[in-house]
Amino acid sequence: MAKKSTKALLTVIGGLCCHLIIGSLFTWGALGNYLISYLRLIDPKINQTYAYFLFPLVNLFNAMTMSLEFIHSRLSTRAATFLGSILMTAAQFGIRLTNSIYFVYLMMALFGVGLGLCVRFLQLNFYYIF
Repeated sequence: MAKKSTKALLTVIGGLCCHLIIGSLFTWGALGNYLISYLRLIDPKINQTYAYFLFPLVNLFNAMTMSLEFIHSRLSTRAATFLGSILMTAAQFGIRLTNSIYFVYLMMALFGVGLGLCVRFLQLNFYYIF
């Protein structure tokens, strides 16, 4: 019984740590305006309508990655969560270096893939442990 409760506690702590990374997805409502303002300095033709595609793009790639069972059958939970966290962090760092709205779209797609890996395995862990 003690081993199962320790495993459950570690899963909850790991889930909270992953949620710190995954939670950065929901800051795009506030940061999208600043990103478009920055990109407007580089290309004056960019307007606010370019930002409307960012959040749905993340959700699209998140859903596509979550539905790919061959990825989930080959990776362990720890490896998939680590890989997803690395992809999401790399996408956030890549956006910092951008000078094109299309590169932002590419980085947000990468962020969605990482999010799909993390969320899918976190859902499976909570299902099997509890």
